[in-house]
Amino acid sequence: MKYITTAQLAAYTPPVTEMRAQLDKRARYNAFANAKPSNSIFLSHSHKDRELVLSTKHFLEAQGIDVYVDWLDDGMPEETSAETAMLIKDKIGINKKFAVIVTENSKASKWVPWELGFADKSKTLDHVLIVPVSETEREFTGVEYMRIYYSLEFYNNKWIAWRADPASIVELTDWIRR
Repeated sequence: MKYITTAQLAAYTPPVTEMRAQLDKRARYNAFANAKPSNSIFLSHSHKDRELVLSTKHFLEAQGIDVYVDWLDDGMPEETSAETAMLIKDKIGINKKFAVIVTENSKASKWVPWELGFADKSKTLDHVLIVPVSETEREFTGVEYMRIYYSLEFYNNKWIAWRADPASIVELTDWIRR
């Protein structure tokens, strides 16, 4: 599996003014009102990767999926706590799909592996997507257990979701509809 480059996601980066508005003002939305069980996804990530999160969110929305990001939800507490953990569990459960942006920051996060573990238990392998992102195109390494899930990759001019074991390749738009 290869990392997706930040340059590939850059095409989906929102205009700077929109990003600033979302980052500086912490523009929020009510994820419950926007969630559509047939095409919604919880996006797990390191909060150190906020700009990358917005690019990934816009990329997934361009594929026809509603994306839940915790720090855009006005129902989340300002400070993390046990309440945060319970709300995260609820949000993972509400959304049909689960995706995790894998970066050096997320590998060091204490929340990302916990969220993936909860999603692993509450979703089937068919509904979890790994989104490995790096500055350069290279092979994805370092988190071996993530290889059991679908991974996002650009292959033969198409965005695909693929899994090594059991072997499966599907176009991303088809994976979303499953």
